[in-house]
Amino acid sequence: MNAMNMKRNRRSSLMTRDRASVSTEELGIELRAALGASRELGPEKESEIAASFLERVERVIDAQVEARLHEVRPRQRDRLGRTMRLFLALAFAVPLTAVAAGYGPEGIILTWVAIFLMTVLVR
Repeated sequence: MNAMNMKRNRRSSLMTRDRASVSTEELGIELRAALGASRELGPEKESEIAASFLERVERVIDAQVEARLHEVRPRQRDRLGRTMRLFLALAFAVPLTAVAAGYGPEGIILTWVAIFLMTVLVR
C-alpha cells in the first residue's frame, strides 16, 4: 500500500508542474503507474485508468504545442513588420525619386540613402 501512495504522490506532483516541461521519461513513469494501478484494481477500472492517462498525455501535448506556437508567433509578427516596412519604403521611393530627380543625381542618392536608413533603422 505504501508503494501505491508513492505512485499517487509522484503523479500528483507531475500534474501540478508545468505541463510543457514533462519529459517522455516522466510520461513513461506515469504509464507504468497506470498499468500497475490497472493490475491492482482489476479489469473493471481499466478503461477509466486508460482514459485518465490519455487525457494527461493530451494535456501535455496541447501544452507543448501551445508553447511552440508562442515561440513562433513573435517571429511571424517581426517578419510581417519587416515586410510592411519594405513595402512602404518602396511605395514612397518611386514618387520621392521622381521629385528628387529634379535636383540631379545628388538628390536621388540622398533620397535613397534616407529611404534605406528609415527602412533599416526604424522598427
